Amino acid sequence: MLKSMTGYGVAEGMVGGSTIRVEIRSLNSRYFDFSSRMPFSIIPFENDIKREMQLKIKRGKVNLSVVINNNTSSASHLTLDEDKVSFYVKSLKKVGKKFGIKGEVEMKDLLKLPDLFVAEQKKINSHTLKRCASQIIAKAIHNLNAMRIKEGAHIARDMRLRLGIIERGSRAIERLVKREPQKLRQKLLQRIAEVSEGVSLASDHLEEHIAYLVDKSDVTEEVVRLSSHVKAARSCLQSGGESGKRLEFIAQEMNREVNTLGAKSQNSSISQSVIALKLEIEKIREQVQNIE
Repeated sequence: MLKSMTGYGVAEGMVGGSTIRVEIRSLNSRYFDFSSRMPFSIIPFENDIKREMQLKIKRGKVNLSVVINNNTSSASHLTLDEDKVSFYVKSLKKVGKKFGIKGEVEMKDLLKLPDLFVAEQKKINSHTLKRCASQIIAKAIHNLNAMRIKEGAHIARDMRLRLGIIERGSRAIERLVKREPQKLRQKLLQRIAEVSEGVSLASDHLEEHIAYLVDKSDVTEEVVRLSSHVKAARSCLQSGGESGKRLEFIAQEMNREVNTLGAKSQNSSISQSVIALKLEIEKIREQVQNIE
């Protein structure tokens, strides 16, 4: 299936009483471009995580965010933060002395102050943390790719419509092209008659020049190649996979053929059709930039 490079995936899971939340965002990029934001406990596994992601995301600017939220209800026990208590007592005595406030620091005063007790979390060994984090990241990648596939289907549908327009325009040009050589030959003969003013010209030599000019203006090859590129683009959309770079090349070649066709044509109707084709190809090129 065709994939967009733009997407978002999120997943959550529990490990050792803590919640791991993973978010992955991807944007357009010519290559696989990875960045991450994660807690210190996950950093040792970053390279393994990156390699796993690269197996499932071939192209795009990918940002991974991992957040671990400790669940205090799962704490093994509470511990008095003695350093904080000492700090509070000293600070209260200092304030009393400075501002002439009498009285001793009592327990009831300390109990009103925040964070005197610290909830100690159960320790999670690195193997368990890596296994659980990898599973949650895999879910987030799956959700990300589901969104990328859905967006890719929209892009493919739009591109098929535009390829149909290009194909019909190409056929219309082909019909016009069949009448071009004779029209051009008559036009050249008429123009030569106007400028020669009765001067006799060598017939054979003249015919050679006219045949050369008619041949130079023939756009049959460009029309045939354009049709071939349309078929190749359709084949890419059908096969899916990593088609972005190939579709980008095909769009460039289509644009090249249409530019040549426009430069060679002497017919205003063909020129207008060429402009219409170039607009459709440009829209396809914009869409291709978002395909993996």
